Amino acid sequence: MIFSSGHLCYYLTILLFTSLVDHPDFGQPAAMQPRIADRKIEVLVFLDVDCPVSQLYTRELDQLRRRYGRENVVFRAVYPSSDSNRRSIRDFQRSYRFSIRGEADPAQRLAVRYDARVTPEVIIVRADSVVYRGAVDDRYIDLGRMRRPPYRPYVAQALDALLSGQPVPIPQTKAVGCLINRL
Repeated sequence: MIFSSGHLCYYLTILLFTSLVDHPDFGQPAAMQPRIADRKIEVLVFLDVDCPVSQLYTRELDQLRRRYGRENVVFRAVYPSSDSNRRSIRDFQRSYRFSIRGEADPAQRLAVRYDARVTPEVIIVRADSVVYRGAVDDRYIDLGRMRRPPYRPYVAQALDALLSGQPVPIPQTKAVGCLINRL
């Protein structure tokens, strides 16, 4: 079937309109519609290459990135130790087959900004607001004391809630791990 340019414009307009009607923000005043930046979720994971608890969680954190990475969730590994550098981070990532993009924070700008105290500690940010702070799960009762499975997956629960438009059920937990030595 051959369309004239007028018919083509008409059909494209209909196609565009019907796709907009199906969008969840359709019909909301512009001020109430979330900005694209507001929809992005950023997961900051504070780690230390020498911390055994950080080392233990690399597999779990990679699984979370694989599970949620396609859902407009960005994972960043932050290394706030004054000894952190590209080489030590690269070696850590190779040794533990850890694929979350890592960045050194030897001046601790991000650690101070988000008040991270231990490694591993997870901070989930949405629309420039911290919506979750704490542990990956409840595996550790205290340093050196582990709970038996099953564990409560705090980060997964927070991300599931955010992605379904719900509030985070537990917005703060106690992160157990190695202290971040403040400069």
